[in-house]
Amino acid sequence: MIWGISYNSFTISLLHSLKRYGIIMIKSLLLLIHRMKKQGYLFVAVLVIIISQSGCLVFEMLMKSPSCESQDFLTVNTGTLDNKKSCIKIGLKLMESGNYSKAIDAFHKALEFDPKDAEANNYLGRAYFLNSDNAKAKMFLQISISLKKDYAEAYYNLGDVYFREGNLDIAMQYFKTAIQINGAYRTKKRKFFGEDFIPFE
Repeated sequence: MIWGISYNSFTISLLHSLKRYGIIMIKSLLLLIHRMKKQGYLFVAVLVIIISQSGCLVFEMLMKSPSCESQDFLTVNTGTLDNKKSCIKIGLKLMESGNYSKAIDAFHKALEFDPKDAEANNYLGRAYFLNSDNAKAKMFLQISISLKKDYAEAYYNLGDVYFREGNLDIAMQYFKTAIQINGAYRTKKRKFFGEDFIPFE
């Protein structure tokens, strides 16, 4: 366990689902209360109000918990940052949870063990891309490609960076190279100006 992370991913998914649909739930309750009042069920309406307010209070306390407000609410039972493999595994978990800054720290730590690891450089570049740092993303992805010439994922990730910047010709070159190395990348979709398309298909 690292960085005081204690919540499991199921709990967090549940909390975010509740938050997402909280407004819909409240509107439904208000409609129910209004109908009960019109039909003369005043006591039941009051009871529903009390229960709903109690539920909202508990929900609000959960969502305002420091562990939930930060992005550190992921259980990572993968060891500590004491070797390259563990650093990469932890970095991937953090990146999946949306905690890109700490994922970047983990991948940098992995590179301290082995600066010439193509996989760690690729993941670090991807984390920087997701963290909206295109310059550093390109730098580490280029390093990854230089270390492993047939690394399809790094080519495709680099294509993503140029695609985001609007450099479509360069992006397509990287996408095409990734597809030539690994045909599975042909089915990946990319979006631009709101339109879906599959490169070279």
